[in-house]
Amino acid sequence: ESEQTRANRLTVGLFKVIIIYNKRSISKMPKIVDRQQSRKHLLQQSFELFAEIGYGNITMRQLAQKLGVSTGTLYHYFPSKEAMFLQLVTEQTQQDIAIFLSRASEIPPDIRSRVRAILDFVSENREYFTQQAIVSLDYCQQYRNRSQEPQADPIFEQVDRELIQVINDYLPIDNPEIAGFILNFINGLILGEIYHSNFTNWEVQSELFVAAIAGISNK
Repeated sequence: ESEQTRANRLTVGLFKVIIIYNKRSISKMPKIVDRQQSRKHLLQQSFELFAEIGYGNITMRQLAQKLGVSTGTLYHYFPSKEAMFLQLVTEQTQQDIAIFLSRASEIPPDIRSRVRAILDFVSENREYFTQQAIVSLDYCQQYRNRSQEPQADPIFEQVDRELIQVINDYLPIDNPEIAGFILNFINGLILGEIYHSNFTNWEVQSELFVAAIAGISNK
């Protein structure tokens, strides 16, 4: 066997060793996980579980099992069930605001059209907002039973302030009291859907409310 043949064989063998080593090294490399994206994914999936089972009934162990992660992984992202739910409330609020503004930004800037756009958005997603309300009521009841406080977590007050500001900015008038009135009316419609849906006519009540707001804003 010639010197050249032996050299070629050694070179081929060396390449094989390098390739095998690289494959093993790559397989041992830890997976790069986007923590923020994983957290958002878990929150999005958790909403249906809170709505289906109830905030007071579901545990972190059950959440982890149904979300397909270990309990330790879930605690890595959220220190408690309460912290997870409150983060969900914040995330959904931001998401709902963004979706609404992206759809309703081209509505004519008169008071009737803008108020109607807000009510139409809620009506189109009434099942989703009703589920939100049911889970939030469950959480508030659990919070009050545990803490003996008349008010629930301040996050809900913060969310209300943010929603009032968004409504106020969206309307062609600067009147936070009217914006708060609109939010309270929406909450009332949703509660009506929960307690006696057969008596809640969204379309009729919404039109009456639009007319009332238009009349108030003209005074």
